[in-house]
Amino acid sequence: MPYTALQIAELIGGIVIGDSKVALSGFAPAGAAKNGDLTFAENDVYFERAQQSADALGLHLEIR
Repeated sequence: MPYTALQIAELIGGIVIGDSKVALSGFAPAGAAKNGDLTFAENDVYFERAQQSADALGLHLEIR
């Protein structure tokens, strides 16, 4: 079952920057993500790869 970006953000206590209605149906590493995938960037190298996967949604969490 696909979730929207907003639903994922609410589950983890995050916010969406961009289209909160984007449907997400899978996960993939940065650089390999495709349309509908959620990816993450744990450092600048992966962040750059995630940015190149324009169809994927990147997740940024701030740990406090």
